Amino acid sequence: MVTATFPRVYSPPTESHEVAIEFTEPVPALRGFRFASVTRKCARLAPGVVFLLGVSTGVRALEGIVLEAGPVAGHAWSLQHLVTRLEVREAGSVSVSVEATGVRLPKPLDGVRSVRAICGEARLTSAGFGCRGGAIEIDNAAGLPSLKPAGFDVEYGQDGFRLRLDGLRLGNGVLRVDLEAAPSRWSLSAKGEALPVAAIAALAGIDLADSKLQIQSGVASGTVRWVSSADAGQLGADLRLRSVSFSDAAGLNAGEDVALDVSIEASRQDGPWKYRLASSLGGGLVYFDPVFIDAGAAVIRAQASGSWAADTKRLDVDTFAVRHEGIAALAGRAALRLEEAGPRLEALALETETVALDSLHATYVKPWLADSAFAGLELKGDMNAVLSWRHGGPAEASVRFSNLDLDDRQARFGVLGVDAEIHWRDAGVAEPTRLSWKGAHFYRIDLGGGDMRGQLSGSGFRLTAPVSLPLLGGALRIGELEAEGLGAGPAAWKFSGELTPISLEELTNRLAWPPFSGSVSGVVPAVRYANDEISIEGSLTMRAFDGLFEIGDLKLEQPFGVIPRVTADVVVTNLSLDALTRTFSFGSIQGRLSGRVRNLVLENWRPAAFEAEFATPEDDTSRHRISQRAVENLARLGGAGRVLSSTMLRFLQSFSYERLGMSCRLRNGVCKMGGVEPGERGYYIVKGGGLPPRIDVFGFNTRVDWNTLLERLKAVTRADQAVVR
Repeated sequence: MVTATFPRVYSPPTESHEVAIEFTEPVPALRGFRFASVTRKCARLAPGVVFLLGVSTGVRALEGIVLEAGPVAGHAWSLQHLVTRLEVREAGSVSVSVEATGVRLPKPLDGVRSVRAICGEARLTSAGFGCRGGAIEIDNAAGLPSLKPAGFDVEYGQDGFRLRLDGLRLGNGVLRVDLEAAPSRWSLSAKGEALPVAAIAALAGIDLADSKLQIQSGVASGTVRWVSSADAGQLGADLRLRSVSFSDAAGLNAGEDVALDVSIEASRQDGPWKYRLASSLGGGLVYFDPVFIDAGAAVIRAQASGSWAADTKRLDVDTFAVRHEGIAALAGRAALRLEEAGPRLEALALETETVALDSLHATYVKPWLADSAFAGLELKGDMNAVLSWRHGGPAEASVRFSNLDLDDRQARFGVLGVDAEIHWRDAGVAEPTRLSWKGAHFYRIDLGGGDMRGQLSGSGFRLTAPVSLPLLGGALRIGELEAEGLGAGPAAWKFSGELTPISLEELTNRLAWPPFSGSVSGVVPAVRYANDEISIEGSLTMRAFDGLFEIGDLKLEQPFGVIPRVTADVVVTNLSLDALTRTFSFGSIQGRLSGRVRNLVLENWRPAAFEAEFATPEDDTSRHRISQRAVENLARLGGAGRVLSSTMLRFLQSFSYERLGMSCRLRNGVCKMGGVEPGERGYYIVKGGGLPPRIDVFGFNTRVDWNTLLERLKAVTRADQAVVR
């Protein structure tokens, strides 16, 4: 039921008459409207009157009509209230104004809330109406940008509704919209030039507040086409975004002068949507913490095709490809579920082309490592990879490296010339993993080349064949190696093996220690890594200088940190002083030496604290002789200076002794010194005994700066042969 108010057909013309009109036949595309038969004094109105403007051209006395209706609905649209005003002018022309409020339109016009249109020259027929050169104003929902008045052309008839908006201004941009609505379908076509990106995002219902992004500048141009019916639809868009700048409040996500092209084609026919997408990021600077991309230097292109099922919220990507020119390229397929909590990846198959690791690392990997212990990591070489993701998690992967060089700029570790085939499966047995390298180093220690075979499964790795790592003229043979937590929580590993004789001279040289000669070998018990700490179960035993070294409670904390920390206890048994002193050019000492270092702490490989004491064993029955030069050097270490040059003893080449030894307790850079026992003038470093000639050597300084003591030790081990005067 609608109500029409208009002046009386007969004089006086100022009188009006209200008539109730009941529509009995449906008007195309409009539910709730019907053709009317008019009674009473409006009997001269033609029975075929159409909604809004259905008046007979033969009616001469009609001056105007006001028609109100609502609610009104069509396919995918509705409005709450519609007011139409019609005025018949003297020349027979008709002026029409329409105001619609409570408007609901489909996306992307769902922000429209009211429409006001004026047509000064309407065309009226018994089948419909039309207008060219009209003016229209559109009001959007609160908070959305306003569209400035524009011209329009409209046609309405039994076959549907057609509307063209031309010169619609949004900011400094211009928009043209063509809308057609038929009884069972509607279509929209829009073309814009230099439209503000922020305003478009607001009109399209994109809530930038959720992402905390603010668009400072940018314009968009292009076309959008949309056709919809009850069981089918088509969408097409070609968009060009230029000079786009955006950022968030924290500055963690930003873009400057971005240029982006996007093309979309989608269609639906009795089922899910089928789509094709292509995009190109060809200019500007983009930063998404912590990755920075200069798209002007290397274009990023992406394309994809697949389907979208709105009822199940499933997005299938049948094919996709992404290429960052000169850096990386990958392709594959995927399936996602777009849930309210966020997208959930259900399946993925991914394969990369051969990638140059230096460029990939610099752009995508290095920024993530900036604040980590691996910030100085450098990569070179080539890589390609294959990845499968199923049932909500990774299922299988293969990675191949060629000529990989991995180097730490802090010189803590490095591997050169790596060729590898790494295969992994979450469940089941993967192909064997093979890894070979031409050279490696851990801090100052060279490890040489090697070859490894193993098996990756789940979050673990198991060595399937022993490995021999060349080490300082010998080798570290690893018989067992297992790792857990790889890529799935805190990593942990353990290994055991054997150390074949390695050069002490080369080892001490690499560690910048006083030079040793000879070799060292031993058994490596179970070595474990967990919670950023390497520890040894039991004792690491080594033989050197015809004696036995046992290293217990050995721990290496933060091995890849800025300041690695080593703690240990060391026990030395029956060391040959003859072999030891000949190694250092210290002077000759015959006899044995035992002792221990308790609570040893090395920070960045330098002693920070320990309690050390070494002395002649109680049960040592070997010959005890000490040369003149060794006497002088021991005296210097104890702070006594030269002790023989002014006595008759300077003419003797060697002396007998009962016991010798020294102790040092290091704390806060100061060493508290001691000897084998207290003496009247300090402490005994050498206590004479046995057959004459015998000699006593005393130490007088009980507190010595550690660096000073090291300098003294270096001086006596590299001094020229003493001259006897």
